Amino acid sequence: MVRAFVNVSRNRVRGIDGPTKGLETRRVPLSPGLVSLFDGPLKAAKGRLLALDDGAALSEKMIRIRMAKIEMAAGLGGSGQLHILRHTYCSHLAMSGLTVHEIQKLAGHANLTTTLQYMHLSPSHDLRKSAGMLEALRQKSSGASSSSVEE
Repeated sequence: MVRAFVNVSRNRVRGIDGPTKGLETRRVPLSPGLVSLFDGPLKAAKGRLLALDDGAALSEKMIRIRMAKIEMAAGLGGSGQLHILRHTYCSHLAMSGLTVHEIQKLAGHANLTTTLQYMHLSPSHDLRKSAGMLEALRQKSSGASSSSVEE
C-alpha cells in the first residue's frame, strides 16, 4: 500500500495568499484513489489540484462556478460554496465510525468543540446501543443472565 500525504502550508482567501489559519503546516493522508490522480491528471496539470487544461491555476470564481454546476447536477441547488466539502468530509468520517480525535486530526481542527458538532452522525452516538454493549460485557464477565427492562 502506498502511503502518501499532502502538506498544507498555505491558504488562499478571497484571492490573497497567506499562511494557514492555524499558522502550521498540516500533513493530510491521501486515499489510494487520490494517489492515482498524482500519476495521471495532476502530473499533466503541473501538480495543481484544480487547474485549467494548460496547468494554470483556476481562479476562485472559476472554482465556485464549477462547484455550483456539480451541485446542480446532483440536485443540491447551486450555491458554489466550497466549505460544504469540508463539512461533508467530516460528516462521512463520523458516519464511518472514526473517533472524535481521529476526525479532529484529519480535519485540522484546533479545537475539539469544532469536531464535536459532527459526532451526532457517529454510529456510537446511539446511547441505547452503547448501554446494551456495556450490559453484554458485564454479563460476559459475570456469567449473569439478563433481566428485561421496558422502554
